[in-house]
Amino acid sequence: MMRQSLAAITGIAVALTPLVAAETALAARVAATENLLEQGRQLAAQGELGAAIATYTQLIQTEPDNAEAYLQRGIAHHDLGDISQAIDDFSTALQLRPAYPEAFYYRGEAYLHTPDIETAIADLTQAIELEPDFTQALMDRGTAFAQ
Repeated sequence: MMRQSLAAITGIAVALTPLVAAETALAARVAATENLLEQGRQLAAQGELGAAIATYTQLIQTEPDNAEAYLQRGIAHHDLGDISQAIDDFSTALQLRPAYPEAFYYRGEAYLHTPDIETAIADLTQAIELEPDFTQALMDRGTAFAQ
């Protein structure tokens, strides 16, 4: 009886080994993602926008469905004055995560630097609809209406 129990336990342990390995790999991938995002944020905060963009691009190459990486890279492009690339990155973030108030906000804010004020207002309004207490979106939309 003891041998059968030990065999059953051993069989369960062997069966669970791939699951544990998969969970460990997933945890490592999540940690690597968070590390690259944080590294990019720190570089951007230090004014090293080109290096931040390279870091976010590295993350996007390994995780092309990472909406946060596109958002952060778009912010860095915006801060460098590359409004077109910023809008492209914010748009990609929204394709990946359609209900992403921050991406609507930043894309709307970027459109404020173009002649397309109507699109800026539409994006800022969408950000507000998704997050009604989004103060900065409310303020920027007011600015857009004033224009």
